[in-house]
Amino acid sequence: MFVSVQNNFDICRPFNFTLQDAGVVAQGFGKEQAETIVSALITLSNVSLDTVYKDMVTQTQQEITLQQIMAHLDSIRKDMVILEKSEFANLRAENESQNNMIIIVTK
Repeated sequence: MFVSVQNNFDICRPFNFTLQDAGVVAQGFGKEQAETIVSALITLSNVSLDTVYKDMVTQTQQEITLQQIMAHLDSIRKDMVILEKSEFANLRAENESQNNMIIIVTK
């Protein structure tokens, strides 16, 4: 029995179990029972490997995510500079307004 499974990471996982390799025929199981046991082993192996692979990322995916994060940080930095300039302009305008009020009150 030969099974090849394709996953999300383009990794082909061939399981080449023969009934003799699995040792189930030698243990007194019939051919149909042995095939069922081997099929169960393959299914369990696939589920186990799928669990491991689902949390993995490729280096390319990691680099793309890093570039996206860096671009987002650059955007945030630009927004902060604009905000700082805006705040400074508001403070300067408020300061001029208060200076004008002081001049008017002192006259």
